[in-house]
This record gives sequence, C-alpha cells and structure tokens, in this order.
Amino acid sequence: MKIFKVLIILFIFPFYSLADERCTEERKQWIEFYKKDFAQNFSKIEYANNPCFIEIISQEFKGNAESIISTSNQNIFSNLETAQDINWVPEYFELDAKEDYLYGAQYFASKKYDEAAIFLSDFLENNTDDKLLPKAQFLYAETFRFRDDYIEAAYQYLNGYEKYEDSEFTPINTIRLGEMFIKINYFEKGCEIINNVQNEEPKVSDDIYLEADNLIKQYGCPKIVNTDSDIKLTNIIRDSKNLLK
Repeated sequence: MKIFKVLIILFIFPFYSLADERCTEERKQWIEFYKKDFAQNFSKIEYANNPCFIEIISQEFKGNAESIISTSNQNIFSNLETAQDINWVPEYFELDAKEDYLYGAQYFASKKYDEAAIFLSDFLENNTDDKLLPKAQFLYAETFRFRDDYIEAAYQYLNGYEKYEDSEFTPINTIRLGEMFIKINYFEKGCEIINNVQNEEPKVSDDIYLEADNLIKQYGCPKIVNTDSDIKLTNIIRDSKNLLK
C-alpha cells in the first residue's frame, strides 16, 4: 500500500524543489482552492509552501485511495506537468470568487448538475451584490435545462433576465427562455422571443445571432423580420410571464 501511495503522488503531482513566485494572482487563488478541495480525500495532508504548484510533503489517505485518481483529476494535473503551465487555471475558475460559487462552477464543469445546483443556489441566496451573480444565475438555470426540468429552467432564465438585465448574460438568458417555452409547448411564444433577440440590450454578439438562427432552424420557427421599432423584447417577455404561472 505504501508503494501504491507513492506512485499515486508521483503520478498526479509535479514536484519543484523551490517555491515559484512567477505565477499570477488567479493561479495562486486557484492553487489554494484546489489544495483545500483535494485535502478532503485525506485524513491528514501537508503541502509545501509553494504558491504556484501543488506539492505534498506528507499525507494519510482516508477511504479508497484508488478513487482519488479520477478522470477529472488526471485532466487537471496533465496541465500542471511543466513550468510552462505555471499560469494555467480551469476555465470555470474566477478571480476573488466565493467558495460556493467555485464549487458550483466546478461541479457544473464536471456535468454534476445536482451538486452544482445546490452550491449555486446557496451562492445566489447568500450574496446580494457579488459581481458573479449574473453568471451564477445563468449557470443555475442551465442546471435545470440539462436535467430536462424545462419549466424551472424557464423560471430561472426569466429571473436572470429580470434581475440582471444589463449584464452580458441577458442575451443568452433570453434565447434560452425562448427555447424553454418551445420545450413546454408554447411554440409561438418561444419562437417570438428567439426571433426578437436582436432587440435586446446590450447589443448581442455574432455568436448570439448565430445561436438564435440555429434554434430557429432546429425547432422550425418561422423567421420573423421585425420592422416596428416600438416592439420591445421586454414587452414580449412581460406578456409571456403569465404562461409560467
């Protein structure tokens, strides 16, 4: 078992003899977060004082040691094998993010949507002015979409639209809301919302236009060319809220 332990540590952790200070603050924060998270696999663990890499000085496993080497861990640590990767962090990681958000985003990235929803819900409930609230709300809505709970997903996309109307997530919240209306058999309303996404503020990107066009084709929505400047997407969504009651 001792040999197995040594092999495990050597396999997943890069070792550096001297602490390295060349990394960014984002990298340092992620290293601290992952050390704390990874330590849950052990009854006791001692790390070296290196802010840029994960180095284990001593450890005692708890439970099944083999379970620690998961596919996700292998993917993560494959990015830490050389000094050139000194500033790599997972895509989900956000600088200065609270722990609930990071766990929610981490589970979401791993497609563990039940767990992600729990942490994201706690984050949304316990924070009122965090910069990551719009993104957390969108990810929370996505957890319901991926679990085929289209009604609750629609509620959550609508919450994101109403609470964070000026955020960068407003256009994608809008498109997903329209898609959820189609999923719950309000075809015309869903198509109307998706078609009118070009009226949304802030100005939508090319990616959003492409996503809207793809959904129009996917669901067979009639293409609507809007020439009436008085028609606003906010009015369309407001009028559609009664359908979710």
